[in-house]
This record gives sequence, structure tokens and C-alpha cells, in this order.
Amino acid sequence: MSDTTGRVTANLYCFGAMLLWASGFVSLEFLLADWGALSLNAVRFVISAGFLVIWWLLREGVHQALQASWWKGLFIGALGWGIGSFFLYLGQRMSDPVTTTIVVAMMPIAGAAIEMIFDRRRMSFHLLAGIVLAVTG
Repeated sequence: MSDTTGRVTANLYCFGAMLLWASGFVSLEFLLADWGALSLNAVRFVISAGFLVIWWLLREGVHQALQASWWKGLFIGALGWGIGSFFLYLGQRMSDPVTTTIVVAMMPIAGAAIEMIFDRRRMSFHLLAGIVLAVTG
């Protein structure tokens, strides 16, 4: 696969993920009327984690998955996905989808901070440019 094809494919994957993720805010508004925030969070995580693990196994194989640092991944996932999503659901329940979307637009900053803390990544021009593009996009 050429470098250009790889970039186009990666961008299409990101576009699809963002489209699915953004559509969740609209459907969440309807589901919150009947479900609790905690149960919605649990269902969402079971579906998304199952999909991601299957996708990972298909892309990189079982051997690569067994070599991963599962405890570190679970900790970062619980911190980033678990607690963050729970508070987002509560925030949307107390306000509206627009306010929640504005808050979510700030998540790239939080993601970069987590990466800098846990992976000891230094702030670079490319990282800063990516954050700025993600927030303005």
C-alpha cells in the first residue's frame, strides 16, 4: 500500500468513526428519557469495546493483542472513556446536546494531556497543530 493510499484510508476510518460518534449525541437525547446514564454508558462500552477488540484482532492478530499492556490500557480507558463519558452523559442530561458537543470539542486537549503524562510525550509543533485543528474542526 502506498503512503498516499494509507493516508486516505486512515482519514476515511477517522471520518467514519467521527460520524458514528457524533450521531450518538442525537440518539442519546432520545434514549436518556427511558434509560439511565449508567446503563447507557455500560451498553455503549460493551458494544464499542467489543467492536474495537474484534477490529484489532482482525488488523494485527492475536499475538499482537497478547503482547499489549492490558493493565495500562484498561487504566487509561477507564480514566478517559469511562469517567469522561459518564460525566458527559450526566452533563447532557442536565443541559442539552449543543452544550455537551462544545465540551466534547475540548477533549483533544485532555487527550493530549493524558498522552503527555502517561507516555511522556513532549509538546511538539505537530501535536499542537493537531490539537488546534481538532478543536477548530
